[in-house]
Amino acid sequence: MNNSRRLAILLSIVLGMLVGCGTSPKKTNAPSLQHTEQVTIDQKHTELMQRAIALMEKNDITAAEGYLHQVVSSYPGFAPALNNLALINYQRSRFSDAKRYIDQVLSFNSPAPNTFNLAGLIAVETGEYKMAQGYYEQALQKSPSFANAHYNLALLYDMYFQNLPKAIQHYEFYVAAIPTVDEATQQWIEELKRNVK
Repeated sequence: MNNSRRLAILLSIVLGMLVGCGTSPKKTNAPSLQHTEQVTIDQKHTELMQRAIALMEKNDITAAEGYLHQVVSSYPGFAPALNNLALINYQRSRFSDAKRYIDQVLSFNSPAPNTFNLAGLIAVETGEYKMAQGYYEQALQKSPSFANAHYNLALLYDMYFQNLPKAIQHYEFYVAAIPTVDEATQQWIEELKRNVK
C-alpha cells in the first residue's frame, strides 16, 4: 500500500472510527467515556455528570457539553468532566480546545490511560506525531494490555513512521488484548508481514 493510500485511510478517522477499504483495519480507537470516579463532588454535580454521560452515549453532545461545563465551573479539577470535554471537542474537530482540556488533566498527579490515549489522538490531529507516540507509550506503561493504545501506536508506526515491524508488533498486541476476533486487523497484519519480507 502506498503512502498516500495509508494517509487517506488514517485521515478518514471520524468520531474515533477508522474507515478503510479492502483489508485495512477498521476500529474504534477513541477512548471510552470517562465515568465519575471516587472524587468528592456533591450529589447535584454527580447527577449532572451522570446526565452528561447518558447524553454522550446517545450522541447528544451539545446537551452533554452544557452539563459538563456546569460540573467544571464548580469543580475545575474534576478529571472525568475535563476528559469528556476533551473528547467532545476532539469529536467536533476542535483540537485546540480538546488539547486545552486534556492538558489540564495531564497536569494532575496520575492521569488514567484513557487520558494519555486521547492526548495521543489529539496530538496526531495537530501533527505532533512524536508527542502522540509518547502519550500512547505512557498509556501502555500504566496499562500494558490497553488495546486502543496499542492500536493507535500501531497506526502511528504504520502510517507516519513507516516502521512496519513496530506496527505489526502493536497490531498483534492489540489483537491479543481484545476479547473478540478482529479478522480485518489480522488480515492487515498478514499484508504488512508480506511487505516486510
